Amino acid sequence: MAENLQPTSEPNASFGVESAAAPGAGTLGRKKEPKSVPLPLLVEFGFTASIIFLLLLDLLVVIILLLSGASLVDLVIRTSVTTLVMGSLLMLLSWQLATGVLHASQTKPAEPQPAESGESSPAIEAL
Repeated sequence: MAENLQPTSEPNASFGVESAAAPGAGTLGRKKEPKSVPLPLLVEFGFTASIIFLLLLDLLVVIILLLSGASLVDLVIRTSVTTLVMGSLLMLLSWQLATGVLHASQTKPAEPQPAESGESSPAIEAL
């Protein structure tokens, strides 16, 4: 009997007991999960560059502290502070980049109104 105990994919199901309900039953109150949308290349590059920069900065701090002969506690504290401060700044920059790209993709650029041939611009009329 122990060999039949396998976890199921349903979150509230017990081990080894499969649900006998219809496929659509019990999903009335649940929202459908949104389809994943690939991020634009600029946002992906920003996220990746931020992570790589943070890792290289932490590695640089560790190397400098090891070469200077700092204690292990000092190394952990300084690396943690560097990660916290620079990580939060890079997270803020990545968030600004992502929201800017999202806002730009949702708004349509205003099309310029073609000027009629009989009208002149206000700058010309002032002369």
